[in-house]
Amino acid sequence: MDEPLKILRTAAGRWCTAWCMTCLLSPVDLHAQVYIMAPDAVWHTCTGTFHDSGGPNGSYGNNEQMVAVICPQAGPNTGGATVVQFTSFQVGSLLDPADQLVVHDGMSTTSPVLGTGSYGNSLAGQTFTASGPSGCLTFHWTSNFLGTAAGWSANIISGPDAGNNSSLTLCSDQIPFLLFDALGGDPMVGGTWSGPNGTHGPWYDPGTDPGGTYTYTVIDGGLCRDSASVMITNVPAPDPGMDTTLLMCISGPTVQLIDHLGGAPSSGGTWTGPNGATDGSFDPASSTPGAYHYQVGGNAPCANATATIVVAVTDMADAGISGSMAVCDSVSTLALFPLLGGTPDPGGTWHDPQLTGALNGDVLAPVQLGPGVHVFHYVVSVAGCGTDSAQVQITVWDAVALDGVARSCDQSTGTSIITFGITGGAPGTYTVLGAPGSITLDAPYHFTSDPLPDSLVAVITVDDGVGCGPHVLELPACSYPPSIFIPESFSPNHDGINDTFLIPGLADFPNNEMVIYDRWGRKVYHTMHYHEAPRAWRGTRRNAVTADPLPVGTYYYVLDLGAAGVHHGYVQLVR
Repeated sequence: MDEPLKILRTAAGRWCTAWCMTCLLSPVDLHAQVYIMAPDAVWHTCTGTFHDSGGPNGSYGNNEQMVAVICPQAGPNTGGATVVQFTSFQVGSLLDPADQLVVHDGMSTTSPVLGTGSYGNSLAGQTFTASGPSGCLTFHWTSNFLGTAAGWSANIISGPDAGNNSSLTLCSDQIPFLLFDALGGDPMVGGTWSGPNGTHGPWYDPGTDPGGTYTYTVIDGGLCRDSASVMITNVPAPDPGMDTTLLMCISGPTVQLIDHLGGAPSSGGTWTGPNGATDGSFDPASSTPGAYHYQVGGNAPCANATATIVVAVTDMADAGISGSMAVCDSVSTLALFPLLGGTPDPGGTWHDPQLTGALNGDVLAPVQLGPGVHVFHYVVSVAGCGTDSAQVQITVWDAVALDGVARSCDQSTGTSIITFGITGGAPGTYTVLGAPGSITLDAPYHFTSDPLPDSLVAVITVDDGVGCGPHVLELPACSYPPSIFIPESFSPNHDGINDTFLIPGLADFPNNEMVIYDRWGRKVYHTMHYHEAPRAWRGTRRNAVTADPLPVGTYYYVLDLGAAGVHHGYVQLVR
C-alpha cells in the first residue's frame, strides 16, 4: 500500500483514487469508472469496468503476481454485495496455459474460491457475486514469463440500476403517465426525477408539463448513484374547444359558432352541420338547428380533434292574450291558464299583484276573494328571447238578494202588484221570471210587476247573467180582512131588484144591531142580527112586510158591529 496513488478520472468529470478506502464522500456516479489490476489494490466502488494490468486496450505483463479486492462503495460488512460480470477473457496459450485468475468470495486469497479462469477455462460471460458478510470479491492474478495476452474485461455492477435512456414523442392531450414506465431496461424503484424546470414528480402530464429531458436518479445505501433519461418531445394537441350548447332566439342576429364553443378553440378548423359543410356562421332565422362539429387538424402523433356545439332555436316569449271571466264567489277552484287567449307558452309563472292569497300556481280560489275585480299576471321568460306577460281579470259576483218584498192587493179590482229591490249579483243583467214587470235601469235596482190576479200564488225567480245562485220568491194569494158593503140606496117596489136594504158581508159580524131613523130623528126600524133573513129593511116601519110603507126620502142608519166598530150614514129610499 506504499505505491503511489493511481488517479482515475470518471466520464462524469469526477476524480477519485484507485487505492483510497472511499472514492468520494458524496454519491458516486456509476458509469465509466475504470479499474486496472494492480498489486494490493482495494477498490470501494459502485460500478465501472475491471481490466487486467494492460488496461482496456493492452496486454498484461509477464511474471505478474497481483491481488486486488473490490468491495461495495460503503465498505466491507455494510450489507452490500459486489457483483462482477466478465465480458471478455483471454489468458495464456496452448503452449503456455499457466496464466490464471482466481476469484475468491471474501477479502483475501484465503477466502472460498468462486472460480478460476485460465487458457482452458474462460470466464467470459460468467458473473460472480459476493455472498460473504464482507460483500467483497478478491481477484488473485498470476502470469509466467513465457508470453502475454489481451487479458480480460469485466463490468462491476454492484450499484443501483436506473435503467436505460429512452425517448418519446407524444401528444399533449394524452393522459398522464409514470415516467418510470418510459425507461428502458430494468430500472430500480425508489429514485427521484428532475426535468427542465428542476425537481419533478413521478408523473408526466402532457397537458401541463413541457417537453425536454427528464432524468431518473437512483442512490443506494452505499451512496452509489445511477441515472437514466427520458427525452420527451411534446407535440401540442389540436384544440377545437369544448362541447357546449347554444340556445338562440329566432329573432336574434347571426353568430359565429366558434365564439360559443367552450374553452379557447384554435382557429383554422372546419365546420360540418346537419346539412354538411358550413362556414361556421349560424342565422337563427334560416339555419338548421342541430349539432355542428368543429374539427382542427393535428400534427403526428396528434390526431385530428373535434368539438361539438348543439344549437337550438326558440320562438319569442309568448304569454298569450289577456283574458277575463266573471265567476261566483261560491266557486272553490278555477284554472287561470285556459282563460288566456292565443297560444301562450307553458311553464311561465303566475303573480298575484293584489296579494289576495287566493292563488296557488295557476289555480285560483274565487271563494277566498270578495266581490269585485281581481287581476292576475302570467309571465313567460325564454332564454335569449326576452320576457312576455299577459293578465287574467276575474270579476267575482255574490248571489242575488232581494229586499223590501211587498204585494199590494186591491180587493175592489181583484188584482195585486208585487214590488222588491234587487242587490248583489251582476247589476244590469238581472232577470225576473214568473211575473211580468219592469226593472229600473239604474241603481238602486227595483222591480215592479204588472197587475196580477190577487187570487194566485206568485212564484218568481230572480237571477243575473252570471248565475250566482238564483233567488226564488213565493208569495201567497191576497187575503182580505172581513168587511161589509153598505149601499147608498134601495127601491122597495116589489120588482125583485134591490127591494131590500141588503148589506153584503154582514154575516161575518153575526152580533150586529141595526137602527134606522127618518129625517126628523124618529126611529123607524130596529133589529138585532140584521143579516138574518127576513130582517133586511124593506122601507116600512118595524120591518113589517105589509106595515106602513115609509115615504121616499133620505134615512139615517146606525149599524153596530160590536168589536168591529159602528158604521152610520144615509141611505136613499126610492120607489
